[in-house]
Amino acid sequence: MYCVYFIRSIEYKRVYIGSTNDYHRRILEHNNNILCKSTKPYQPWKMVRIERFQTRSDARKRENFLKRLKNRKVIDNIIGDPDVSSDQRSHQKSESRTPMRKRAGLRDSAG
Repeated sequence: MYCVYFIRSIEYKRVYIGSTNDYHRRILEHNNNILCKSTKPYQPWKMVRIERFQTRSDARKRENFLKRLKNRKVIDNIIGDPDVSSDQRSHQKSESRTPMRKRAGLRDSAG
C-alpha cells in the first residue's frame, strides 16, 4: 500500500507533500534530518493527512498533481487547515463546485 502524506511545520505553518509506502518512517526521517534537506529548516513536522493508494504510480500521480497546484488555499482546504473556520471552508467548497469553464469566463458550446 502506498500513500500521499501531508505534513505541516508546527512553527512555520508550511506544508510538505510527499509519497511513500511507510509514512511512519517518513515522518521520523523528516523530523530527524534523514534524507530530507528541503524540510530540515522547518522542523518539527506533524502528519496532518494521509491518502492511500493501491499502486506507487497512483500515489505519485496524486502527489505530482497536488504539488503543481501551488495554491495554498486549495491545499489548506484539502487538509482541513485549523486556521480556516468552517464557514470559510464551506464558502471555498461552494466556489470549487463552479464548473471550470464558467470560472474561466468561457461559454459552453451549447449556449
